Amino acid sequence: MLHHALAPERGFKELWRVSSRGVLLIEPLATPVTRLFARIGIARDVEEEGNKVIRFTLRQYLSWAGHACSAYQSQAYFYYDHPIIYRRLLPLFNSRLGMKLFEKLYAVGNVLLIPFRSKMAAVLVK
Repeated sequence: MLHHALAPERGFKELWRVSSRGVLLIEPLATPVTRLFARIGIARDVEEEGNKVIRFTLRQYLSWAGHACSAYQSQAYFYYDHPIIYRRLLPLFNSRLGMKLFEKLYAVGNVLLIPFRSKMAAVLVK
């Protein structure tokens, strides 16, 4: 939940300090496309609950970890939190067959829509 922290660098450094092996992060990814989408209303800078969303880059995490990071791996994913997606699109897949179809479409979309990826999962190892 670093993307809601008032001082995300301080929060990350505390996670890093208390971890024995490393950290797993699943956070919004800062990209030019995501910034554009936020400006035109496809991505959100503030969630419905009023929480501000801060986006990060892998480079920021590595910088915060410093020389103590011996290895890392990351993957970006296509993900946007928008009411149209949840209220209009996802209900179309609300069945067992629909979910299988959604999984396949998501996998294909995740490959084809590389510039539009907006979520990052990263493991940083001490």
